[in-house]
Amino acid sequence: MPITILDIIAEYYYILFYGITFIISIVKFRLYFDSILKHLPMIFGYTLLTEILGNIIRQHEDFQIVFLEQFADYNNVVYNVFDVIFFLYFFYVFWNSLIKEKHKRIVVYGTTSYIIVSFINVFIQDPMLFPQIYAIGVGSITMIISVLLYFKELRLRSSLSVPNKNNLLFWLGIGLLFFYICYPFFMTIGIFHYELYKILHLKHLLYASIVLMYSCFIYGFLKMRRLKAIQP
Repeated sequence: MPITILDIIAEYYYILFYGITFIISIVKFRLYFDSILKHLPMIFGYTLLTEILGNIIRQHEDFQIVFLEQFADYNNVVYNVFDVIFFLYFFYVFWNSLIKEKHKRIVVYGTTSYIIVSFINVFIQDPMLFPQIYAIGVGSITMIISVLLYFKELRLRSSLSVPNKNNLLFWLGIGLLFFYICYPFFMTIGIFHYELYKILHLKHLLYASIVLMYSCFIYGFLKMRRLKAIQP
């Protein structure tokens, strides 16, 4: 039975949200081109390309990056590299957006821990074959803490800042918070208890969490006001 466009959309619907977010980040670029978030279009474009490449590797035997027959469809290294870039980018964004030195130090400690664990994880799990689960765990915890610290400061200075509903970074934080609360648990079960992963249909829950995260991103772009420029 031939595959139709509806079949493709049903299987890869979450990638549409990557594409929409990338496009809208370009359309709205004039509102934040000189802010701390000026690299967002590159991050979202890279996210989209990563997902496309990952699916090509998984679906086409002739296109592979692990040159062992039994691992020909393994694409984990693509996502492992992506995780490092994505985590470090947002750690920097939230560190730069915080005011209190105490909070900045916490993000620095978390980022340093993530880098160290990422290095160690390479010797525990081959990054060409497996997701770096320990790095994902530490990175997710650091992301959650960074977002919560930003929310805490935002609440304290809300009377002096752009309302939350018009603050793009607020909505980025909401989306990241939703996703990274779930992500390490889904990945841990997928690696160590794959049968349970399938029984619980966690792949679909993972995709749903991606859709939720990127829906928050899209809403933030639609509601955003001009962001403050970086001071020279």
